[in-house]
Amino acid sequence: MAELNLNINDGKEKIYVNKEKYGEDRVIYINLDDNGIFERLKKANEKIKAYCTELSATAETDTRDIIDVFAETDSKIREQINYIFDNEKVSDMVFGSTYCTADVGGKMYIEEFMEAIMPLIEEKFRISAKKTIKKIDKYLIK
Repeated sequence: MAELNLNINDGKEKIYVNKEKYGEDRVIYINLDDNGIFERLKKANEKIKAYCTELSATAETDTRDIIDVFAETDSKIREQINYIFDNEKVSDMVFGSTYCTADVGGKMYIEEFMEAIMPLIEEKFRISAKKTIKKIDKYLIK
């Protein structure tokens, strides 16, 4: 049977992560116009907060326990990041092998990433919403 390929526009854009440092090795593909990002972000944010609270609570425990908790927390947060952006490779491309809870400049790596990506998403959303409203207005009775 012949191989079939469906070429459709999925809206995903190529975004380099620290291109100056990593060249073209770290690339993520995200549809910045996907309105579902905000719903997924809301759901994931609650889980991420819970994971971080759990991580903080274990800070007083045995070092062996905290190492396991850091690894587990990193894995769970990465899963949520991938869920938010509907792409299973986003967290690996952004964080590499560094834990997303690692301190980078006084904040967690995940915070650094979210603070960098959210303005892009918000701007694209504003532009997309305006276009959608214009399309809808064409069909409304005035």
